[in-house]
Amino acid sequence: MDDEVNAILETDNGFEKAALHVKLSDFFEEEAALSHIDRLICWKLGDLDVLTKIERSSYLGEPIQFDFQNKEIQHGKDTKRTIPILELADSVSS
Repeated sequence: MDDEVNAILETDNGFEKAALHVKLSDFFEEEAALSHIDRLICWKLGDLDVLTKIERSSYLGEPIQFDFQNKEIQHGKDTKRTIPILELADSVSS
């Protein structure tokens, strides 16, 4: 599996590496590594049943917790990382 960064974002805190997907669930179904990602960007969350199943079983051998209300993921055993989720469908108005 190749580590892939789809975008580099310039933020107030410097540059962040981001993964871009139409649906957040697609990222996890592809079993992409989280170790190199600072932020996940998606149009919508996608299949919440898939994400809940991943949360119950773990992701790539590490515990994971989805916090959809605060738009973030906590991942890892000893050193938990928090990865923000930017859901674009919520940000765009017609």
